[in-house]
Amino acid sequence: KKHTWKNGSIKIDEMVKTQSMSETVPNNLYIEPDTIPEFDDLRDGQDELVLMVRDLGDEAPVSSWPDNEEARSNSRVKLEFADSQNLDLKGYAYIFLSNSLNKIENNPYHFSYDSSNDEINSDHYAVKLNSDHGLIEDIRIKSPWGNNTDIVDTQKFRFEGSFDFGLPISYTPGYNNIDTANEEMTLHLNQPEDGEYYYLKTTPDPIVRLVRQAKESPVALGLKLLLFSSYFKSKYYPYSGEASINLYLDPEKLAEEYPQTFNFEMDMARISLDLNSNAIGMTFSNELNENIPVDGQMDNIFDTIQPDSIITTWSLLKGPQGSLFTHFSIADTNWTDVFLYYYDNLNGGNADNSVIQEGGRLNDTGDGLSYSDNGLLVRNFSEGYLNLDMKLLMYFLPSTFSYEDAQKLAEQIKHPLGLKVTAESYPVSVDEEFVSLPDIFQLFQNYPNPFNSRTIFAFQNDKSQKIQLVIYDSQGKELIHLANDVYPKGYHTIPWDGVNLEGEIVPTGIYIYRLSAENRTINGKLMFIK
Repeated sequence: KKHTWKNGSIKIDEMVKTQSMSETVPNNLYIEPDTIPEFDDLRDGQDELVLMVRDLGDEAPVSSWPDNEEARSNSRVKLEFADSQNLDLKGYAYIFLSNSLNKIENNPYHFSYDSSNDEINSDHYAVKLNSDHGLIEDIRIKSPWGNNTDIVDTQKFRFEGSFDFGLPISYTPGYNNIDTANEEMTLHLNQPEDGEYYYLKTTPDPIVRLVRQAKESPVALGLKLLLFSSYFKSKYYPYSGEASINLYLDPEKLAEEYPQTFNFEMDMARISLDLNSNAIGMTFSNELNENIPVDGQMDNIFDTIQPDSIITTWSLLKGPQGSLFTHFSIADTNWTDVFLYYYDNLNGGNADNSVIQEGGRLNDTGDGLSYSDNGLLVRNFSEGYLNLDMKLLMYFLPSTFSYEDAQKLAEQIKHPLGLKVTAESYPVSVDEEFVSLPDIFQLFQNYPNPFNSRTIFAFQNDKSQKIQLVIYDSQGKELIHLANDVYPKGYHTIPWDGVNLEGEIVPTGIYIYRLSAENRTINGKLMFIK
C-alpha cells in the first residue's frame, strides 16, 4: 500500500509561566517571538504546538518516511490522538526536523487578525473585539453557514460586593449609589505608561490560532488598581474561539503583601453574551430549555444549575443568521447559588437587579437593549479565596446545526481528546515519548486535562535524585503523594486516577500538582471532572 505524505497547518506558540502576587498557581503567558520558533522550542514543556484535528491522517508504518535525507537522519515525533469516549477513533500527525522539506506557504483557512480594528476573520466567521477591554463586540457567521449579519451587541461582565483596601472609603459596586461593576467602567486595558503592568501581545500570522493576551486592571472609585492587574486571554481558531479572564484573590497572600487591612465580600458575578435586534428570528436552547424564540419578549425559563467546583452551561442560538454554540464556565467552589442567566427584553434592563446609571441607559451597557442575553449568574460567595476564572467558549457553525448536535458537542468538551507522543527513528526503532530531551529539570502539563478517569504527569529529571509529586486541592490541602522516591536521570511518567489518600474519588474541581526535587519546586494546575 502506498502512503502519501501531506503537509499540515501547524504552529508553535512560545509560552512562559508567570505568577502574580494574588494568584495561587501560574498562568501560561504568550511571548511574541522575535523570529519563527525552531523545532527545539517544542522541547520546552511550556510551549504549545497547535494543529487542527481535521488535518490528522492515518497511522503511518514506521518504515514509511518522506523521501528526504535530512528528515530520515533525525527522529520524528508521532502524535496519536484518540477520542476519550471511543478509543478506537484515532488520528495521527508526524513532525519531522528538516530544512529542506516543502513548507506550507499558503493559509488554508484564510485565518487572519486585523490589529488596527481588533478583528478576527476566517472562511466562516468574523469577530470584532473591543479595543479597550478585549470583550466581544460583533459576531458574523459568513455564507453559506449564515447570512453574514452581526448578531451581537456586547459580551458582558458584572459583579457586586464590597472591597475594603484599608482606606477611609471602601469600594462597594452595586451598593451605596455606586454602579454595579461592569465591562465598560471596570475593565480597562493597561497602557504603556503603566510600566511593568503593561502587556499586550498577539500572534503574528496566526494560520491555525490567534492568541491575544493583555494585562487589564479594575477601576474603582476613579482609580486604576494596577496591583490587581490580571491577564485577559482570547484564543481564536478557524472554527471556534474562547475568551477568559483570570483573577485570583487569596486573603492569606494579600495579607502578606499589604500591611493594611484588606477585606472583600462578593454577592454576585455574571458573564453573558447579549445579542442585538439582528438576532430576531433565531431560537435559544440549552440543557434546560429548547427552542425559545429570540424576539425581545420576556420568557419563563428553567434557570437553576447545580453548583459544583466547575460551574458550566452551554447554549445554542440558531437561525438563518447561522448557529452559535457557546459554553460558559466559572471555576470556583465558593459560590452557593448558580443560575442560567437569560434576559430577552427589547426595552432593556437586566435580570440580576444590577444598577448602572452611567451613560443614561436603563441599568445596562452596550445598546441598552437585551436580545437573548445569556450566560452564567452566581450569587452568595462564601468565605475563602476568590477565583474569578471565567471563560466563554464559542463555535461558529452552520444554520443546520441541530439540538442533538449541540448535546454531542457539549459532551465532547467534557471529554477532550487523549494524546500519546512517541519518537520514532528511521527505519524501524521505536521509543515511547521524547527520546532526546535536554538535561534539565522540567515538569510537563498533565494529559489529558481536564480528565475524568485517568491522567498522566510527565517530567524530565536532570540527574538521579529524590522526587516528590503531590496533589493539593484549590485551597492548598494535601490530598495524595503520587511519588516520593529516587528517580534516575531521564524522562518519567506518573499516572493518577483521581483518588485521594483514602482511595476516595475527589470532587469535580481545580487541583494543584507540585513536583519537588532538592531545592527546586514546579507547580501546575489541572481540572478533574466526574
